[in-house]
Amino acid sequence: MLIHRFLQLLLMIYPFVIEAQDMPVSLTVIRQDFVYTGTHRCTSDTLYQKLQAFDLEKFPVLLAYRGVSRAMMADCVTNPYKKFEYFKSGKNEIEKAMRLSPNSLDVHFVRYMAQARIPAFLGYNNKNEDIEFIFSKLDEYIQSNYDLYFCRTVIKALRELHELEKSNKIRLETLSEKLLNKKNNNSIK
Repeated sequence: MLIHRFLQLLLMIYPFVIEAQDMPVSLTVIRQDFVYTGTHRCTSDTLYQKLQAFDLEKFPVLLAYRGVSRAMMADCVTNPYKKFEYFKSGKNEIEKAMRLSPNSLDVHFVRYMAQARIPAFLGYNNKNEDIEFIFSKLDEYIQSNYDLYFCRTVIKALRELHELEKSNKIRLETLSEKLLNKKNNNSIK
């Protein structure tokens, strides 16, 4: 049973370990920059510039972060054409990342956060699909002690959106309690 559980964990994280080893920048730093841009208006261009220098075809997670930073740049311009241009190019990169890495928590999280911040009339909405995926992956990660720091980051960001339905708020709090119990039993590394 223990060997079976270990193999499950290994199969779950193996693609991310291989990808992370070859990444041109630290995923942890990019995640931190993304969280910062969410709380500091008009700073997404810094994250975009950091990722612009790389060909991200091999790194869909980084492509998603570059896409969301591009889409967020629309908040900082007044020209409607430019706003739509930023949104459209960012959306295209996020969707390309989704096609390349459909099982990535990062990609679903980034897409959800982008869609939570845009006007509904743009018609870009996969939030129900993404939140289900995010909750499922968070539960997996917490159960297996995988990347608990990122789990905490995702939970905190979702809380701060204040847009979840009541049932999803309850699910989020349940995941938060599981994470807290893991933190108390182990320690988040």
